[in-house]
Amino acid sequence: MNSFVKHIFNLYIFLNIHVALSVVSLYFIFNQNNFHKEYALFLFFSTVFSYGLIRIMFLKNNRSQFLFYYYRYSYIFKGILFFSFLCSLFFFMKLPIQVRFSIVPLGLITLLYQSYFPFFSFRQNGIIKIITVSFVWAMLTVVIPGIFFSANSTSFRLEFLFVFLYILLLTLSFDQRDILIDDKALKTFPQAYPEYKSYFYLILGSVLSVLLFFIFDGFERFLSEIILLISLFLCWFSDENKKFYYTTFLIEGIPVLWALVLFLQKKGF
Repeated sequence: MNSFVKHIFNLYIFLNIHVALSVVSLYFIFNQNNFHKEYALFLFFSTVFSYGLIRIMFLKNNRSQFLFYYYRYSYIFKGILFFSFLCSLFFFMKLPIQVRFSIVPLGLITLLYQSYFPFFSFRQNGIIKIITVSFVWAMLTVVIPGIFFSANSTSFRLEFLFVFLYILLLTLSFDQRDILIDDKALKTFPQAYPEYKSYFYLILGSVLSVLLFFIFDGFERFLSEIILLISLFLCWFSDENKKFYYTTFLIEGIPVLWALVLFLQKKGF
């Protein structure tokens, strides 16, 4: 039974369902009063599809845990990928045309991120890579819904900056974990500037805390500051010696926990 549960749990992670829930959770956190279900479903399925596509395109760079599950359950993985593509397309077509036009450039950026072209790929530089990921997440979860689904279309600027820096923080924990196995040519931040780790986390944590002070108030401000402290703590201790689930489940799951507590509080629990 334990083995069965472990297989299900690993498939949940390797099928990118966990990271997709994190994206939707960030969208919910900053758009509680203007939550658009069809847009949320588009975010979920497009994340499953895009992250799964990246894993297939860069299969040889995946960790042994993923390779084992990919080759053992490749038919499930490819089936979920195809299903997610169809669902992404379906919910994309149900969005207002202005939203669709805004999403297309981000899709092109994602395509360049996945590109094999040796002369132009965001993945070839570790720092550009995490900036690209942070920018796309912030645009999809804050800016686009802030412009098209919010009554106040100018209130998302601080939220954009927060999400951009917050995803930067979480992504750095993965680079810290992979510092020994990443190609040195990538020049990820932990590879290029290991001596500045303490300063960077201190500055980034301070800026994020100040942003939260202006974005939220009351219980939401208190909760968000606690979540930020948890995030900083987990990211600080992320390293090459931590187990695979430390980053792929614990750190990636922080936005899910954050959104869940806000949802329960909103429902009066």
